[in-house]
Amino acid sequence: MVNESVQAYCATLTALGIGNEVFEHPPTREFAGLLDYLGLSFSDCIPTLIMKADDHFLAVLVRGDTRADFKKIKRTFGIKDLRMASPEEFNSVTGLHVGTARVYTPGLRTILDTMLLEREYLTGGSGRFDYSIKVRTADLTKIPGSVVADISKAA
Repeated sequence: MVNESVQAYCATLTALGIGNEVFEHPPTREFAGLLDYLGLSFSDCIPTLIMKADDHFLAVLVRGDTRADFKKIKRTFGIKDLRMASPEEFNSVTGLHVGTARVYTPGLRTILDTMLLEREYLTGGSGRFDYSIKVRTADLTKIPGSVVADISKAA
């Protein structure tokens, strides 16, 4: 039986038109082991980075085999100061534990890296350490306030 909070989140994704599928797995914070367990590689996953950009927060989604390029993000969006959210800020903004970020965080502007769209499906966080969610990448553009931009570099 899928956890209630994960079910509610998946229902939200479905309501937005974002195709999704839940995978239950042993609870872990060790990312490489989780990928092995699920039979995935870094290029199959979608980390969500919560970042502080000047005076507001952003959700930045990149493919797992790439890295967010802070210079590109700053230049593309006219940001002066850009950094990762602190653990306290992450928790306050998302209501989640660090390491469990979801692809959709209501109220945050979401930047989708162009490399995401090269794959049909990617797997990301569910808000918990014991579930992951595979999403249809083309549907991510349906996230309210989302924008697609070239904001990554090779890992």
